[in-house]
Amino acid sequence: MTGTPNSRLGQVAITACLLGTFLVVYVVASAAATEPLCTRTVLDDPWPLLPGAVWLYLSPYPLGVAVVSSLPRRLFSAFCGRGVVVGLLHAAAFFLVPTVVARPVIDDAIQGPSAALLRFIYHHDLPTNAAPSAHVSVTILITWTVWQSRPRLRIPAVAWCLGVCATVVLTGQHHVLDAITGAALIAAVLVAADRWQQQPSPTTNHEPS
Repeated sequence: MTGTPNSRLGQVAITACLLGTFLVVYVVASAAATEPLCTRTVLDDPWPLLPGAVWLYLSPYPLGVAVVSSLPRRLFSAFCGRGVVVGLLHAAAFFLVPTVVARPVIDDAIQGPSAALLRFIYHHDLPTNAAPSAHVSVTILITWTVWQSRPRLRIPAVAWCLGVCATVVLTGQHHVLDAITGAALIAAVLVAADRWQQQPSPTTNHEPS
Protein backbone atom coordinates (compact mmCIF):
# COMPACT_ATOMS: atom_id res chain seq x y z
CA MET A 1 0.00 0.00 0.00
CA THR A 2 1.37 3.40 -1.01
CA GLY A 3 -1.34 5.56 0.52
CA THR A 4 -3.97 7.88 -0.92
CA PRO A 5 -3.16 10.74 -3.32
CA ASN A 6 -3.57 13.20 -0.44
CA SER A 7 -1.12 11.30 1.75
CA ARG A 8 1.38 11.15 -1.12
CA LEU A 9 1.08 14.90 -1.66
CA GLY A 10 1.55 15.43 2.06
CA GLN A 11 4.73 13.37 2.03
CA VAL A 12 6.07 15.34 -0.92
CA ALA A 13 5.23 18.61 0.88
CA ILE A 14 7.00 17.51 4.06
CA THR A 15 10.04 16.43 2.06
CA ALA A 16 10.06 19.77 0.21
CA CYS A 17 10.01 21.62 3.54
CA LEU A 18 12.93 19.57 4.85
CA LEU A 19 14.93 20.12 1.66
CA GLY A 20 14.10 23.83 1.72
CA THR A 21 15.31 24.13 5.29
CA PHE A 22 18.53 22.31 4.43
CA LEU A 23 19.02 24.57 1.40
CA VAL A 24 18.79 27.66 3.62
CA VAL A 25 21.38 26.18 5.98
CA TYR A 26 23.55 25.27 2.97
CA VAL A 27 23.46 28.83 1.64
CA VAL A 28 24.18 30.34 5.07
CA ALA A 29 27.11 27.97 5.57
CA SER A 30 28.47 28.89 2.14
CA ALA A 31 28.26 32.59 2.93
CA ALA A 32 29.91 32.09 6.32
CA ALA A 33 32.80 30.00 5.02
CA THR A 34 36.15 31.73 5.49
CA GLU A 35 39.39 30.20 4.21
CA PRO A 36 37.75 26.86 3.37
CA LEU A 37 39.91 23.77 3.07
CA CYS A 38 40.28 22.31 -0.43
CA THR A 39 39.53 18.60 -0.36
CA ARG A 40 41.37 17.66 -3.55
CA THR A 41 43.87 14.80 -3.15
CA VAL A 42 45.90 12.50 -5.39
CA LEU A 43 42.81 10.27 -5.55
CA ASP A 44 41.26 12.80 -7.92
CA ASP A 45 44.05 12.66 -10.51
CA PRO A 46 42.69 9.70 -12.54
CA TRP A 47 39.17 11.13 -12.82
CA PRO A 48 38.36 13.00 -16.07
CA LEU A 49 35.73 15.71 -16.48
CA LEU A 50 32.65 14.25 -18.22
CA PRO A 51 29.96 16.91 -18.74
CA GLY A 52 27.58 14.24 -20.03
CA ALA A 53 27.45 12.77 -16.51
CA VAL A 54 25.51 15.82 -15.32
CA TRP A 55 22.17 14.24 -16.21
CA LEU A 56 22.76 11.23 -13.99
CA TYR A 57 24.16 13.59 -11.35
CA LEU A 58 20.84 15.45 -11.23
CA SER A 59 18.66 12.35 -11.27
CA PRO A 60 18.29 12.02 -7.45
CA TYR A 61 16.04 15.08 -7.42
CA PRO A 62 13.17 13.78 -9.61
CA LEU A 63 13.70 10.16 -8.59
CA GLY A 64 13.81 11.11 -4.94
CA VAL A 65 10.42 12.82 -5.17
CA ALA A 66 8.96 9.77 -6.94
CA VAL A 67 10.35 7.38 -4.33
CA VAL A 68 9.32 9.46 -1.33
CA SER A 69 5.78 10.00 -2.61
CA SER A 70 5.23 6.24 -2.92
CA LEU A 71 6.55 5.18 0.49
CA PRO A 72 4.25 3.68 3.12
CA ARG A 73 3.86 5.92 6.15
CA ARG A 74 6.14 3.89 8.42
CA LEU A 75 9.01 3.93 5.95
CA PHE A 76 8.40 7.59 5.15
CA SER A 77 8.79 8.39 8.84
CA ALA A 78 12.04 6.40 8.91
CA PHE A 79 13.24 8.28 5.81
CA CYS A 80 12.48 11.66 7.39
CA GLY A 81 14.06 10.77 10.72
CA ARG A 82 17.29 9.62 9.14
CA GLY A 83 17.23 12.55 6.73
CA VAL A 84 16.94 15.08 9.56
CA VAL A 85 19.86 13.52 11.44
CA VAL A 86 21.99 13.47 8.28
CA GLY A 87 21.08 17.08 7.55
CA LEU A 88 22.09 18.20 11.04
CA LEU A 89 25.41 16.37 10.80
CA HIS A 90 26.11 17.91 7.40
CA ALA A 91 25.29 21.37 8.70
CA ALA A 92 27.64 20.88 11.65
CA ALA A 93 30.42 19.75 9.33
CA PHE A 94 29.90 22.68 6.95
CA PHE A 95 30.10 25.23 9.76
CA LEU A 96 32.88 23.61 11.79
CA VAL A 97 35.16 22.61 8.91
CA PRO A 98 34.45 24.72 5.80
CA THR A 99 35.58 22.98 2.62
CA VAL A 100 35.74 23.87 -1.06
CA VAL A 101 36.02 22.09 -4.41
CA ALA A 102 38.73 23.02 -6.90
CA ARG A 103 36.53 22.79 -9.94
CA PRO A 104 38.08 22.12 -13.34
CA VAL A 105 37.72 24.57 -16.20
CA ILE A 106 35.29 23.47 -18.90
CA ASP A 107 37.10 23.98 -22.20
CA ASP A 108 35.37 26.40 -24.58
CA ALA A 109 35.65 23.76 -27.28
CA ILE A 110 33.26 21.54 -25.30
CA GLN A 111 29.76 22.51 -26.35
CA GLY A 112 26.29 20.98 -26.25
CA PRO A 113 23.44 20.81 -23.72
CA SER A 114 25.43 18.81 -21.16
CA ALA A 115 28.30 21.30 -21.07
CA ALA A 116 25.86 24.21 -21.00
CA LEU A 117 23.98 22.71 -18.05
CA LEU A 118 27.20 22.03 -16.15
CA ARG A 119 28.38 25.61 -16.76
CA PHE A 120 25.01 26.81 -15.41
CA ILE A 121 25.50 24.72 -12.25
CA TYR A 122 29.05 26.01 -11.80
CA HIS A 123 27.78 29.58 -12.08
CA HIS A 124 24.92 29.26 -9.60
CA ASP A 125 26.14 26.59 -7.16
CA LEU A 126 29.01 27.75 -4.97
CA PRO A 127 31.92 25.27 -4.70
CA THR A 128 31.84 25.45 -0.90
CA ASN A 129 30.34 22.83 1.47
CA ALA A 130 32.29 20.17 -0.35
CA ALA A 131 32.73 17.56 2.37
CA PRO A 132 30.91 15.50 3.31
CA SER A 133 29.00 15.33 0.04
CA ALA A 134 25.30 15.83 0.74
CA HIS A 135 24.58 14.64 -2.79
CA VAL A 136 26.12 11.27 -2.02
CA SER A 137 24.39 11.01 1.36
CA VAL A 138 20.95 11.75 -0.11
CA THR A 139 21.50 9.33 -2.98
CA ILE A 140 22.38 6.51 -0.60
CA LEU A 141 19.39 7.37 1.61
CA ILE A 142 17.08 7.15 -1.41
CA THR A 143 18.65 3.82 -2.34
CA TRP A 144 18.12 2.58 1.21
CA THR A 145 14.39 3.35 0.99
CA VAL A 146 14.14 1.50 -2.33
CA TRP A 147 16.01 -1.44 -0.79
CA GLN A 148 13.49 -1.52 2.06
CA SER A 149 10.34 -1.03 -0.02
CA ARG A 150 11.01 -2.54 -3.47
CA PRO A 151 13.03 -5.78 -3.25
CA ARG A 152 12.80 -6.36 -7.01
CA LEU A 153 14.53 -3.02 -7.66
CA ARG A 154 17.44 -3.54 -5.30
CA ILE A 155 20.07 -4.36 -7.93
CA PRO A 156 19.08 -1.51 -10.30
CA ALA A 157 18.91 0.87 -7.33
CA VAL A 158 22.42 -0.04 -6.15
CA ALA A 159 23.77 0.31 -9.71
CA TRP A 160 22.10 3.72 -10.00
CA CYS A 161 23.51 4.75 -6.61
CA LEU A 162 27.06 3.82 -7.58
CA GLY A 163 26.67 5.70 -10.85
CA VAL A 164 25.43 8.86 -9.17
CA CYS A 165 28.20 8.70 -6.57
CA ALA A 166 30.72 8.52 -9.42
CA THR A 167 29.16 11.51 -11.20
CA VAL A 168 29.79 13.85 -8.28
CA VAL A 169 33.49 13.50 -9.16
CA LEU A 170 33.09 13.18 -12.94
CA THR A 171 31.19 16.48 -13.08
CA GLY A 172 33.75 18.30 -10.92
CA GLN A 173 31.12 19.02 -8.29
CA HIS A 174 33.03 17.11 -5.62
CA HIS A 175 36.34 15.43 -4.96
CA VAL A 176 36.78 11.77 -4.07
CA LEU A 177 37.27 12.60 -0.40
CA ASP A 178 33.90 14.40 -0.36
CA ALA A 179 32.15 11.34 -1.76
CA ILE A 180 33.84 9.01 0.72
CA THR A 181 32.94 11.14 3.75
CA GLY A 182 29.37 11.60 2.50
CA ALA A 183 28.98 7.83 2.14
CA ALA A 184 30.56 7.20 5.54
CA LEU A 185 28.26 9.69 7.25
CA ILE A 186 25.01 8.25 5.92
CA ALA A 187 26.26 4.69 6.50
CA ALA A 188 26.93 5.53 10.15
CA VAL A 189 23.46 7.05 10.53
CA LEU A 190 21.73 4.06 8.93
CA VAL A 191 23.65 1.55 11.06
CA ALA A 192 23.05 3.53 14.26
CA ALA A 193 19.33 3.90 13.51
CA ASP A 194 19.02 0.19 12.76
CA ARG A 195 20.72 -0.78 16.03
CA TRP A 196 18.58 1.69 17.98
CA GLN A 197 15.41 0.18 16.52
CA GLN A 198 16.57 -3.32 17.44
CA GLN A 199 16.98 -2.46 21.11
CA PRO A 200 14.46 -4.22 23.38
CA SER A 201 11.60 -2.21 24.78
CA PRO A 202 12.41 -0.57 28.15
CA THR A 203 9.14 -1.79 29.62
CA THR A 204 9.55 -4.32 32.42
CA ASN A 205 7.64 -7.56 32.45
CA HIS A 206 6.09 -8.18 35.85
CA GLU A 207 5.43 -11.69 37.06
CA PRO A 208 1.83 -12.25 38.24
CA SER A 209 1.55 -12.55 42.02
